[in-house]
Amino acid sequence: MEFKKIRSYTFVGVLVGITLVFLWILRPYVYAVFWAAVIATMFYPLYGRVLNILRGKKTLATSLTMIIIVLIFLIPLAGIVSLIIQQALSLYDTYGNQETIDRASYYLQSYLDHPWIQPALGEDFDVTKKLEEWSTGISSFLYQYVTSWGQNTLRAVIQFFIMMYTLYYFLKDGERILRKLMYLLPLGDQYEKMLFERFVSTARATMKGTIVIGVIQGLIGGLAFLAAGVPAAAFWGLIMIILSIIPAVGAFVVLLPAAVVMFATGNIWQAVVILIALLIASLVDNFLRGPLVGKDTQMHPLFIFFATLGGLLAFGISGVIIGPILAAFLLSIWGMYEQKYKVELDKAD
Repeated sequence: MEFKKIRSYTFVGVLVGITLVFLWILRPYVYAVFWAAVIATMFYPLYGRVLNILRGKKTLATSLTMIIIVLIFLIPLAGIVSLIIQQALSLYDTYGNQETIDRASYYLQSYLDHPWIQPALGEDFDVTKKLEEWSTGISSFLYQYVTSWGQNTLRAVIQFFIMMYTLYYFLKDGERILRKLMYLLPLGDQYEKMLFERFVSTARATMKGTIVIGVIQGLIGGLAFLAAGVPAAAFWGLIMIILSIIPAVGAFVVLLPAAVVMFATGNIWQAVVILIALLIASLVDNFLRGPLVGKDTQMHPLFIFFATLGGLLAFGISGVIIGPILAAFLLSIWGMYEQKYKVELDKAD
């Protein structure tokens, strides 16, 4: 082997090795950097307008854009977190109350004594004991949920400041960073631009769709719970907003059990109200997710569904965006393959 080839292979090996080690060092902050990139793509048009108004003063334009982002996200988020903690603690007190358990047990027993149901449950089935077990489980979950939020506050604050610091420079120097990456990557500017455009369109569409659908479903479910007299309706509305990130699931896993409980405890009209809300929330998911997400990402709804679920399992909450982005990259690379080898593919066909 020629010395020139050995030197080239050695250089590439060292380059790849150093890059991997550096990425490994950044591992604890990868999600902060990722979300900084996603938020930068969403707010870059706003940054551009502010920059034009300020006649090219980048530092001032970036600072003003950052203030706007903080006002949009941080203040509502602080209120939401406070509300979740307050209502979760309220639920903890409610479901841990023996009076609540006895009242529910009284209503349920009349249904469980039915000739068709009693044989299936068995003579040893004790509804009060089961309700106490479920109550303990729910109360423990809510207590641990609130406690874990408090324990993770410092870590979340650190990640937030890392994200905001990274976001500042993504806005200010984003174009320069992107040009440098496109210059260094060996794919070719045409394909690199295509991948970047897919990243931007997919990130924006997924965030837009998730937020809009989540807020609508959460409002529908929360208002239904409020009308039905369900305790901590705002808390459950926020839970439904979070669950709505999962396509075809959304508010279903909260509203359906609530309707069953209402029906079982004799609250018929409340159960009907919640079932109507469930139907409307399902229609919102089915009719809006396609136009809001699928249209801009140019992906089939089924593909988005599996990409989102797989992303959630693999990457946690960040997978809601990472999954569809990886799916978009996959489709883009297959498109590049088709474009580059079209002649050979046509001949083979």
